[in-house]
Amino acid sequence: MPQTDPSQYRSAAIPRGSSEGTLGGGQGLPVGLAVVVPVLGHATWHLYRRAVAG
Repeated sequence: MPQTDPSQYRSAAIPRGSSEGTLGGGQGLPVGLAVVVPVLGHATWHLYRRAVAG
C-alpha cells in the first residue's frame, strides 16, 4: 500500500489562513468598535449640547 500525505485529505470546511474560524474572523470587531464608539459618543455630545442650548 503506497504512503499518502494525510494533509491532502483535509476538509475544505476547516478554515485556513489568518482568519481561523470565528476567533480570527472576529478580531476586527473590537478594533472597529474602539474607533466607532468614541466618535459616535463625541458626535452625540455635540448634538445634545446644541439641543439644550437652542
